[in-house]
Formats: sequence, C-alpha cells, structure tokens
Amino acid sequence: MKKIHCYLFLFALLLFSACTKKQQEAIAGSMDADISSDAPFSAIGTSNVVAQLDPSPTLPGKTQLTITGSQGNRTLTVAIIDYDENNPLGTYNFNGNTKKAIGGYNNGGTGGDDIIVSGTLALTLTAAGHLTQGTFSGTTQQGKQITNGSFSATY
Repeated sequence: MKKIHCYLFLFALLLFSACTKKQQEAIAGSMDADISSDAPFSAIGTSNVVAQLDPSPTLPGKTQLTITGSQGNRTLTVAIIDYDENNPLGTYNFNGNTKKAIGGYNNGGTGGDDIIVSGTLALTLTAAGHLTQGTFSGTTQQGKQITNGSFSATY
C-alpha cells in the first residue's frame, strides 16, 4: 500500500511540474518572424516580449493591445487598434479601415524605424490570465517582407 501511495505522489508531482513548466513558458512570451535581408527575428522571455493594453493608444478613447519583441538592438511591434476583449479573435489588416492593426520594425542599424504598410495579423487564441497568441505577415514601407510571424504573450 505504501508503494502505491509513493507512486501516486510521484505521478502527481510529475504532472504538476509539467503543467507548471507549460504555464511558465506561455507567460514568458515569444515573438518570431523571418525578415527579408535580415537575420530571423526571435525574442523570448518576459523582458524581451511585452504585451500590454497600451496606456497611450494610437486612437484616443480606444483600447489598443500592443505586443513588442526585442532581440539585441532590433525591435518588432504589432498592435491591434480598437481591441475588444469580449470578441478579440480574428484577422486584422495593417492597411485596413476596420479591424485595423499597426506595426513596425527597427533593425537597429541603417534604415531605423520602418512601419508595416500591408499584411495581416491573426489573433488565434486568448485564454484566462490574458494569454494571447497570434500570427502575422506583411510588407514594410522600405519593402522588407515579414513572414512566418508569431507571438505568444500575456498582458
């Protein structure tokens, strides 16, 4: 009987540690993308990926969800203007008039800030604890192609 309790305890401990690890990875955040003529972009961790309901939205009076990733001296930002926490899932357009997204990329060198002028951002998951996940792709004003973009962050 003691052996069974010991095995049950070990099983419960393993299950708990696996769940805790998955939760910590989700909370830590990640942002990845392929950017033409630059090295792939990859930011991981709470200090490198920040998601927030922006205190200074682009459109005053609207709720804006902003996700920013930092890798060394490079920065990639995507945001949903007029974010609706009650109905957030869907596709947002970087050049649209409704369901609008904005974004920018700074390569940390020559060229500096570069805004995303076309493409889409798809918010694919929101969960308890304000976990948000999505994908994005687009073209910047300077012609850089951003492909295979993805993020997972908690705000």
